[in-house]
Amino acid sequence: MKNPGTVGAVSGAGMVHDWTHFNHPQHATPAERLLSRIDARHAGKGRWMACCPAHDDRSPSLSIHECEDGRVLVHCFSGCPADDVVAAVGLSLADLFPRRLDSSSRRHGLPEWKRRQLLDVASFERLVLAVADADRRAGFPLSGDDAARVALAQERLRKVEGVLLHG
Repeated sequence: MKNPGTVGAVSGAGMVHDWTHFNHPQHATPAERLLSRIDARHAGKGRWMACCPAHDDRSPSLSIHECEDGRVLVHCFSGCPADDVVAAVGLSLADLFPRRLDSSSRRHGLPEWKRRQLLDVASFERLVLAVADADRRAGFPLSGDDAARVALAQERLRKVEGVLLHG
């Protein structure tokens, strides 16, 4: 089963992130909005380091942290103010926070940005299953790696469904 031409970087979990998809503010989390505009290296769960775009940085001095509630914290160890950092990449401080939504847009206590993120994961996993099914129908047997990826897609879909239905 082939990767369908995705552009991006592979995260520690093996998922490919296509940051170009997230440039559209309707679909992007605050972290995705910022990360799509800078070259950052993953430094742990919800953490990245990058060269600061607000000054002539040659060694990564910008710390980026995605909080559980979707907020993004940025800190330049060279002293650049956060508003200068985000302005240097065409964003504002408001872009570091999840979009405000009224209570009717929450489902089972999930913030809308998290629900959208889960729906994006489900959509990708359904695509993995569809490609595997198309390969099988075309007479191509699945390799062991492909069969394992199909099982992982099925498990991820069950987990997403559980979170969406039960919070």
